[in-house]
Amino acid sequence: MMPGDLPDDRLQAILKEAIAHLPYRSDDMMKLLNKGMSLIHQGRLEEGAACIDKVMEVGKRKKDIRLLEASYLAKSAFFMITDRHKDAVPYLEKLIHAIPNDGHTHYYMGVALFGMKRFEDALRHFDLSIRLHYNVPALYYMKGSALNECHRHRSALKCLKKFLRTNPDKAYAYCQMGISYVGLQKITHSIRCHKMAIKLDPSYFDSHVCLGIIYTMTKQYSLGRKHLDKAEKLAPEKSELLGRIAELKAICVANTGMP
Repeated sequence: MMPGDLPDDRLQAILKEAIAHLPYRSDDMMKLLNKGMSLIHQGRLEEGAACIDKVMEVGKRKKDIRLLEASYLAKSAFFMITDRHKDAVPYLEKLIHAIPNDGHTHYYMGVALFGMKRFEDALRHFDLSIRLHYNVPALYYMKGSALNECHRHRSALKCLKKFLRTNPDKAYAYCQMGISYVGLQKITHSIRCHKMAIKLDPSYFDSHVCLGIIYTMTKQYSLGRKHLDKAEKLAPEKSELLGRIAELKAICVANTGMP
């Protein structure tokens, strides 16, 4: 089983949290930084990044530590939202060096490392964030996802259930829970979770793929074909899963006789 990449709405939430976390200042540079973050949130990425770079330049020239810290946070959020997680890490490292006990920054570092598929490293930062009392619900979704990647499915379930208590309408969390249950060989529970994800979002690609795999592997070929057909239609262009979907569909066709 495989979880998808970090969901788009989760990335947008990370960006909003970055904006909210920026230290308040009334000067023109902080206004420019907030403008840059707002532009990024609107999808005007180059304009937003230019604002952030200008603030960083001024912060370095004036040796303004607070301004530099705010611009580093904004820059790291920009890199994460544009799927350049590796580029975010140096800025987050500078922030952690300057403010080692900020749970918010450790959370961001965990998200960046997760995006780089460094899941054990990500878990260390998520745990640090929790110990530093940055207990936002999204942290438990991210930690649960990383635990799944590390095959620690029972612990992942605990985190995902905690997230779903306050966010019961998130298809991606039910999908992750379904992956946890497969890891624990509780197939019926997994199917229920993926069905819930699809009920919440009928076009949720990952759960259609997961159900296609489950039904094919349990020899329920007609159901497997149904979800694989749906997944194929929903698949992002050049998805690395298209080959896997085609292989599974061939198994279903061979065992049902349906072209």
